[in-house]
Amino acid sequence: MDKRNKIEEEIDKTLNSLEGISGAEASPFLFTRIESALYEPRPDSTRLYGYVLAAVIILLINVFSFVYYNSKVVTATGTSVQTATIVQEFNTFEYNNTEDN
Repeated sequence: MDKRNKIEEEIDKTLNSLEGISGAEASPFLFTRIESALYEPRPDSTRLYGYVLAAVIILLINVFSFVYYNSKVVTATGTSVQTATIVQEFNTFEYNNTEDN
């Protein structure tokens, strides 16, 4: 019982310490400030346009790269014309520069 009395005594002390406290009061112009903040234009909207513009430019670069990559002429063996030309020139160079031992 002694423990219970001590707990009740602490509870009473805590509740009595809160008696003199008043509730929080807001400034009389708080609502006006909140309304003006809601209706004023945001300066961050220009930043948003910059991000959208950057995303569109990156998307266009990707689309043009994809179109360019897929528009290369491919021969029947699956190599591009440039690759076939380089291989042909390399083989020509190799055969012309062989030394007889």
